[in-house]
Amino acid sequence: MYRIVDFLSIFVFAVLYITISGCNGFPASSKVSEGKITYGIEFFNSEDNVLVPLLPQKIEMKFKNNNSIIVINGFMGTFSLNYVTLLKKNKSYSMLRVFDKKFIYNGDTSSLSFGYSNMKNVRIEKTNDTATIAGYLCHKALAYCPDVSQNPFELFYTNDIRINRPNVNNPFKDLDGVLLGFQVILCGINMKFTALDVVSEKINDSIFEVPEGYTPISCAEMEDMINQYN
Repeated sequence: MYRIVDFLSIFVFAVLYITISGCNGFPASSKVSEGKITYGIEFFNSEDNVLVPLLPQKIEMKFKNNNSIIVINGFMGTFSLNYVTLLKKNKSYSMLRVFDKKFIYNGDTSSLSFGYSNMKNVRIEKTNDTATIAGYLCHKALAYCPDVSQNPFELFYTNDIRINRPNVNNPFKDLDGVLLGFQVILCGINMKFTALDVVSEKINDSIFEVPEGYTPISCAEMEDMINQYN
C-alpha cells in the first residue's frame, strides 16, 4: 500500500514539475532545430527616408538543417528582399524583387550579405548580462562599429536554438548564438529587431530554392538599386 502511495506521489510530482517547467519554456524551447522566428522592427533616425513608412513592422526567419531564409516584404507586396543561407553548401543568396523586376546576388558564407557593406569592421564584446526574449534565455553582447556609430549596438543571443554558425554572413559572425535582439544599419536604414516568438514547425525544403526569373547582378549593382529608392 505504501509503495503504491509513494509511486503515485512521485508520479504527481513529476507531472507537476514537467508542467511548470514547460510553462517557463525551458525544456520545450531548448530543442528547436527547425521552425520560424518572427521579429518586430523599430526604425531609428530615418524620418527623411521615404522607404521607411512602406517597410514592414515584422519579418520572419525560417530555418532547417542549418539552412535559413529571412523574408522581408514591403511596399504593400510590391517589394521583397530575401536572404538565403545554405551552410553546408557554403552558399548565400540575396533576392530582391521590385514590382515585376527580380534580381539575385549570389555569394558565399565567407562574405557579408547584401546591405551590410557599411558594417564590415565590427568588434564583439560579450557581457555577463542576460535577458529573456520570446521565452528564451539570452546573453548580452556589445557590437562596436565605429564606421557607422560611436555607440555600441546591443545584441541578445541564445544558445538554445540549434543553428550552427547562425551569423556566418552577417556583421556579427564572431558571435556564437542565434540573435533574438539586435540592431543593424541595413541598406542605410537604422533598425532594431526583437524576436516576438519562436515556433517549432516543419519547414519545406523548397523554401530555400531560388525561384525562376531572377537576373544575377553584383552586390554593388543591387546596393545602387536600393540607394535609388533611399
